[in-house]
Amino acid sequence: MTKVSAALQTQWQRRVAAAGACALIGVLVATAGPRLPALLSAAGLAGGILGASLLLAWGTAAAQADVSGRLVILFVALVAALPELTVEVQLAITRQAQFVTANLTGATRLCSRSQPSGNFSSSPAEG
Repeated sequence: MTKVSAALQTQWQRRVAAAGACALIGVLVATAGPRLPALLSAAGLAGGILGASLLLAWGTAAAQADVSGRLVILFVALVAALPELTVEVQLAITRQAQFVTANLTGATRLCSRSQPSGNFSSSPAEG
């Protein structure tokens, strides 16, 4: 019985290590930037996104055993929204306000409770 459990344990460890390696490859490809050919860059980023999403899904499933399900979902939603919010903050800091509203997606519109009609005025009195 211990050999079976040890084999299963190493199997999941291999899967997590492979997903982590894919995510690391994605990070390395992203930092390499335009020095890589487009096809290799796209394949590396796709592998990185796949590995990172697997790690996030497995981490979420593992965390739900110890932590409240709502808290885990809140954390996952925060992790999912952070890249987009980072872009919006960068555009706001560089004072490119016209691109901030263009960058908003449906999920961000729902989170910020903007009007679905596309009216993104800076103050409520203008809308």
